[in-house]
Amino acid sequence: MTSKFSPKSKRPAAASILDQKKLLAFRERAGLTLHKVQELSGISKSSLSDFEHGRIVPQLHQFKKLCEVYHLDIFEIMELLCFNFMGKRDLKNFRTACQNEGETPAEALRSFIIVYAYQTDSESAE
Repeated sequence: MTSKFSPKSKRPAAASILDQKKLLAFRERAGLTLHKVQELSGISKSSLSDFEHGRIVPQLHQFKKLCEVYHLDIFEIMELLCFNFMGKRDLKNFRTACQNEGETPAEALRSFIIVYAYQTDSESAE
């Protein structure tokens, strides 16, 4: 059976999917060594190093575990995945507003989605 996926040489570079410099920065921000991340995540040090150097991209379950270990919020995850939909200034303002309101970014997004969904449902009913 032939694979519908392109050969390895045709796949996008890991750096176009995952910002390895940010991955390293998040690990350093958490004050963790590769050895400690290995203990906490179950991912080998060699794989972690490969992720940080852009040689390979983590599988979804590995990526999820790293996000948990590094305590990343949704915006940091999107930055890590090269989804820069919001400018740095806007992101900083959003985080500041969340802190001022006593909410995490995830809680603020959830509240926004609930309100948005309610407004959309109300408009459809009219």
